[in-house]
Amino acid sequence: LFVQVEAAEGELYVQQQLLYTIKLFLAHDAGMNLANGSTLSEPELASGDAVVKRLGEDSNYQTELNGARYSVIERRYAIYPQQSGSLSIKPILFDGRMVTATSRRQSIFDSIQQRSQIKRVTSKGITREVKAIPASYSGQQWLPAKSVQLVEEWPEQQGLVVGEPVTRTLALVVDGITSAQLPTLEMATPEGLKSYADQPMLRETTTDQGVTALRQEKIALVATAPGQLTLPAIEVPWWNTETGKQEVSRLAARTIDVKAAVGSSTPAPQIPPPAVTPTSEAHVEAVVSPVVVAANESRWRMVAVALTAGWLLTLLLWWRSARRTTAMPDEKAEAIESLRVARKRVKAACRSNDAGVTKEALIGWAQRQWPEAPPASLGELASRVGDDLAATINELSRILYSEEKSEWRGEKLWQAFSSQQSENRAESQPSELAPLFRHQ
Repeated sequence: LFVQVEAAEGELYVQQQLLYTIKLFLAHDAGMNLANGSTLSEPELASGDAVVKRLGEDSNYQTELNGARYSVIERRYAIYPQQSGSLSIKPILFDGRMVTATSRRQSIFDSIQQRSQIKRVTSKGITREVKAIPASYSGQQWLPAKSVQLVEEWPEQQGLVVGEPVTRTLALVVDGITSAQLPTLEMATPEGLKSYADQPMLRETTTDQGVTALRQEKIALVATAPGQLTLPAIEVPWWNTETGKQEVSRLAARTIDVKAAVGSSTPAPQIPPPAVTPTSEAHVEAVVSPVVVAANESRWRMVAVALTAGWLLTLLLWWRSARRTTAMPDEKAEAIESLRVARKRVKAACRSNDAGVTKEALIGWAQRQWPEAPPASLGELASRVGDDLAATINELSRILYSEEKSEWRGEKLWQAFSSQQSENRAESQPSELAPLFRHQ
């Protein structure tokens, strides 16, 4: 019975993944088996500072060593040194009870009477030198990894339409680090485009070869003017631990055509006035007679009568339209009342300072505000509102999805929400008409 430990060879830099393996060997011809309560110690540091992460469950297999057959229990770890210098790992200790079958079997209770003995064995210790970040590395964040992949995903349409949000998905997949080491993806926003980032999704997968980390970011993009715009390239510098060189994963710049929204207003074409044929005063005097002047006076009286009748007809139509507006259909009245109730729920949720309840209230309000195409997430909702409200919604999203929970106060979001509601009402009822409605 003995314990072996192994550490991956090669250069080791600070925060680089070091694969560490523990193997417990038990000879077949020893006539012993492991009993319950046997333990194998975890890796402990004698010097240095490191993060230790276990990789999956123990594996069991058989092997032959120096002509003898052994059962092996294997356990693997990923160790991430946090400082340069000497990293020393203490020996691993196995402390367990071994049972040996009796040579004679006298009753069915012999299994209870099996002989046992305590076994305690240790491995050797391991010391490695950890290098500092190379002076030649030019990235803003140190990223030692085996491989780095940077990919993006777009909807099927190639361009953008003014005012319509489109989600761009960015994914960074890194082999050899934890999700806590992943850098943020910096995306510059060109003029004529607004961007609203959702809370990033961080994931890890572990195999016997180490840890693979994923960072996924969804960004809602909303164009504000037609034309053509270019999204700058995105670059992620990283240190290749296999080759010992710096590399850069890159998404190339993307040029996008932005179309005007369907039905958007465009300036009316300027039509020049009709040309006037110049005439002399003598010609006018010869043509205009008293009869023509009388006819002109009669024609102007008819025009005046027609204008007066048109004005009266306009007043009548306006009055009937006001009556129809006052007597709204039941469905429209119910929709307005439902929206009013939804606003009250948002107000109550914000004042309760409950981030989860506020999220549900905002989504409920948005479903009534945009019943034909309701937003499904806070990120999509933020893309449809003003900058102030969008900022508070994004702050709420960060609180909800952050691993470190912190206290959230809803007063700031409610102020932004009620302020935008006031602006929307002011836009829907122009100030020029306000005195007319007050006199009624």
